[in-house]
Amino acid sequence: MKKEVPREYLETLINKRCEIYSQIGGSILIMEEAMEKEDRESFLPAFEEMRRIIRISLPFLTDKIIYEMEHLESLVLPAKKTGQPLDFEAIAKSLQLFQIQFSKAIQNPTIQEVEEILSLPKAIREEIQKRDKEFEDMKKKKENREKAGDLAKEAEKLAGERKWKEALKKLEKARELDPEMPFYANDMGVIYAYLGKIEKAEEMYLKALELNRDFPHLRTPEWMHTYYNLAKVQKRKGDELLDRQRGAQPKILEEAIRFYEEAIQNFQKFQNQSGPSKKVEEAQKWIHHLESEIEILKSTLRKIQKKFQENRVKQEKPANIEENTIHDQNSSLEISKKKDSIPSLEKEENPEEKKVENREKGWDSKKSSQEERDVSSNVLEEE
Repeated sequence: MKKEVPREYLETLINKRCEIYSQIGGSILIMEEAMEKEDRESFLPAFEEMRRIIRISLPFLTDKIIYEMEHLESLVLPAKKTGQPLDFEAIAKSLQLFQIQFSKAIQNPTIQEVEEILSLPKAIREEIQKRDKEFEDMKKKKENREKAGDLAKEAEKLAGERKWKEALKKLEKARELDPEMPFYANDMGVIYAYLGKIEKAEEMYLKALELNRDFPHLRTPEWMHTYYNLAKVQKRKGDELLDRQRGAQPKILEEAIRFYEEAIQNFQKFQNQSGPSKKVEEAQKWIHHLESEIEILKSTLRKIQKKFQENRVKQEKPANIEENTIHDQNSSLEISKKKDSIPSLEKEENPEEKKVENREKGWDSKKSSQEERDVSSNVLEEE
């Protein structure tokens, strides 16, 4: 049976709320006038005064009034801090909802009565319903977060007793209740690593880093340790890969190098996000160790590739020689064939040409005899 609240208490509470509302009423009027003129300079002091009164009156206000005030602050304070223009339209809407919630808290009527009294437009009614749902969701979320926190504490205790599987179940339930909390995923990664489930551990660490990025307000002071944990897992993946290989296989070596390089990157991220500590020093040692390992693996890989290339050349060389020999033989045959096919350069005797030649010879002999005779006659004449 619901316990009835004494009437005197209700009257005192309502009177106190009326007093608070009258105190902020002047500020609200100034704010409304400033919004009509879009006067930032007049609006901000009035808003700060209203905010001050609300803050000192929190014990007398309902959760919904506080929720609406926080929403109003989310519209004003960031713009005030950065100097950006105020979204007066959104602020006016939020201020109206704040006043409605305050009115409900004072009069304590049903939503239908509020609609009759204030003649609320449909859009405002829908917005109120939306805000009411948001408030209920936020309330549920808060309850789930508290339950998840309790489960996480139980998991921590079980992990301390090395009851990994039981601890893992608690953390899984915690994540179901509060999937935004990053450190649940990180702790699950730690347990998976202890259980030897490296792939699952890596998956959880990556999820934790994603949540830390998306919900920075939920980060724990040690959130950057997830980088360290992830780096250790990636190093372990490289180690196990090398342990399993039979002989030096290039693909295995390349994959191990990739894991080690990723580990170095995450160790460095851990260092960059952390202050001086023993763990940071350990991370630096791991970086030096992995860099040395990578150099050894790369050197081995180069030797394997060189040897492979040499063997390939040796295998190809005899075949090339044989091909060249066959090619030379074929060339000789082709040359012989070409020689056989070339026509003779000696001319065949042509009877007609022979006659002409003989004739020319005859002419030459006749000419010589005539010249001799001419010379003889000349000599005789001189004598």
